[in-house]
Amino acid sequence: MQKSVQQPQRKIVSDQGLPWFDIFMASLLVLFIVAGLFTTFLTYKAARHIVATANLPFATVATGASSSQGQGTTAGPISLPSISFGSEENEQLSIADLQEPLTILVLGVDKRDEAERTWRSDTIILVRIDPQTKSAAMLSIPRDLYVTIPDYGFGEQLNRINTAFFFGEAYDYPGGGPALVKQTIRRNFGITVDRYVVVDFDAFRKIIDLIGGIDIEVPERIVDPYYPTEDYGYMRVEFEPGLQHMDGERALIYARTRHSGSDFDRAERQQQVILAVRDKVLSFGILTSLTPRRLYQMANTVYSSIETDMTIDEMIALARLGSEIDAANIRRGIIGPNFVYDLKLEGLGDVLQPRWDKIYPYVQETLGISELLPIAPSPTPPPTPTPDPFATPTSEPVATPSVETP
Repeated sequence: MQKSVQQPQRKIVSDQGLPWFDIFMASLLVLFIVAGLFTTFLTYKAARHIVATANLPFATVATGASSSQGQGTTAGPISLPSISFGSEENEQLSIADLQEPLTILVLGVDKRDEAERTWRSDTIILVRIDPQTKSAAMLSIPRDLYVTIPDYGFGEQLNRINTAFFFGEAYDYPGGGPALVKQTIRRNFGITVDRYVVVDFDAFRKIIDLIGGIDIEVPERIVDPYYPTEDYGYMRVEFEPGLQHMDGERALIYARTRHSGSDFDRAERQQQVILAVRDKVLSFGILTSLTPRRLYQMANTVYSSIETDMTIDEMIALARLGSEIDAANIRRGIIGPNFVYDLKLEGLGDVLQPRWDKIYPYVQETLGISELLPIAPSPTPPPTPTPDPFATPTSEPVATPSVETP
C-alpha cells in the first residue's frame, strides 16, 4: 500500500532558501566550460611546441602521422590518456562546423565519498554557444527542482531533477545518468541537448594548484565558524579584506563559505574565483612558466576529471570559438527564487515547485531560443516510489498518474 502525498501549502522561496552548494557548483561548472576548454586549447598548442622541441621521457604523446613515443624511465611517470593532437590540416575540425547553436549539458558530481556506488548530480547547467553571433549563455537549474523524470523502467514520475542522474546510472538506462538527464531536460524544458560534460568538482582544487594559485581581492572581512569539513564536522575560516593569494583549497573555501552574507554574496565570490582562474590560464606568462611535466599534469587533471561525449577535436573547436567570445556577449542566468515555490512533500522533504509560466520565457530569453519543443502534461503527486536498485527486487510498482498542464 503506497502512501499518498498530502497537498502542500505554497510559498515563495526567499533568497536564503536557495541551496548554496547548487549555486556554487553552477559557477564552478562555468569554470570548467570556459577556463577548462581554454586550458585544453592552450595545452594543445603548447604541447605541439613542447613535443617538437623537447625530450619527454615521462609521457607518451600522439602527434599525428609522424608521432613518436618515449619510454617512462624516470620516477613518478604521469599517466596520460590516449590523446591525438592532430596535424595542422586537422586544426579546423569542429562540431558540425559550428554553424548552428550548440547546447551542452554540464553536470557536477561530488565523488569524494568513494563508498557510494552512484551519485546524484549536485549541479545542472545548460551552456548554449552560438557561433554565428559569437555569443554564449549559461543557465543553472536548481538540483531540487520538482520535475517529471522520464520512464526509466518504472513509468514517469515526479521527483527532484538531480535524481535523474542517479536513476539513469543505477537502473542501467541507455546512456546512463547523462542520457536520462538529457531526456529530463527535453521532457520538462523543451530543449534538445547536443553534448554533455560530467565533472568531479574536486579537480577544481587541483587545477588551481597546478597553475600556481590565484589572486583574489577580498572586499570585506569574512568569518564562518561552521564551514563543513569532509569528515562531516565543522571548522572556523576567516578572510581578511585586501588582495590575497589562494591555493586550490583556500579558493574552494572562499567560494563555498555560506555563513557570511547572502547567497548572492556567495555567487559574487564564486564569479571572482572563476574570473581569476580564467585570467591566470589565459595569461601569456602561465604557459611559459609551466614545465613540461606541470603542463601535462594540468592536461591530465582536466581530462581525468570529466566524462563527456565530446571528442578532443570538438573540445578544441569549442575552445577556439570560446576565445573569440567577448565577456560582454556571455549571458548568465539562474532559475532562482522568483521562478519557484518552496514545497514540503511527505517522503521527499523540501523541493522547489517550478513556476513554468515564468520559467519558459526566462529560459528562452537567457539561452536565446526562439521556440521551445512541445512539452507533454506532467503527472501529479503522489510520485511513484522507486525501489532501491541495490536491494532484493520486489513486485514492480504501478503508477496511476493524473495530468496537469505545466
